[in-house]
Amino acid sequence: MRAVLELSRIVFILAIFGGIGFSILNAVYEMDEKSAPYTWLGAIAILTLLFVLYRNKLQFSGWYKGNNTKKLSKQTSFILIFSSLVLIISPFVLGTIFVVEKSSAESLHDITKKSQEKDNESKELPVFSNIDMPSIEKIQSDSSKFTFDHSYEEICWNNCGNQIEYTYPDIHSGTVEEGDKVLVDWQQVSPKPSEVYLIEVEDRTVKTLTRESKSESDLFYMNITQDMIGKQYAVEFIWSDGDEVKGRSMMNFQFEGKEEGG
Repeated sequence: MRAVLELSRIVFILAIFGGIGFSILNAVYEMDEKSAPYTWLGAIAILTLLFVLYRNKLQFSGWYKGNNTKKLSKQTSFILIFSSLVLIISPFVLGTIFVVEKSSAESLHDITKKSQEKDNESKELPVFSNIDMPSIEKIQSDSSKFTFDHSYEEICWNNCGNQIEYTYPDIHSGTVEEGDKVLVDWQQVSPKPSEVYLIEVEDRTVKTLTRESKSESDLFYMNITQDMIGKQYAVEFIWSDGDEVKGRSMMNFQFEGKEEGG
């Protein structure tokens, strides 16, 4: 019977003193939101202190008087009390450490995100009107040079789809004769186009006769022959980022023979 009464007494001590002690600690922890997730450490500390108090003092004033009842050793008491004090302050320490780590992780995430956004922005092409245009010149047999009649326009820019139809314009013809050369030059264009194609236009629809790559250099020459006179040509410039087409532009021109006696 005495053992049952003593057990009831222990439960009462834990409920009353443990509840009061943890309520006080919890109120302190709530003053610092960072400590809230670790309040259970304070509860363990309270239970440990009550264990030391019971073994060293309260058990000797209870109903049960066993032959084996004795105090904890001084070393054991010191270790348990010291551990309880460490547990009591641990929520403040852990809260501060993990908040700093979380802030560092969030900062790193923000830096990475901004870097990615900057990279994405850097992949965007400059405004089309701010880019130097490619040039086209006629070089006669006596080496004299003239700007050749042509048109140059944007097809799509930073929002190109996979399939974009293009209708070749009706343009003013430039006069040439057999033996002349026509120079198409895009050395001043920056950023450089990824691909360049010379197109012989069949008609002013999307259909073309030939499409020849000219991407190996920053310019090319067309040696005028008799069968080229009267035909319309185009040079297509393509800017790509991997498999994605970022921009397309087109230079159009047409060769017309000189009139007899002109």
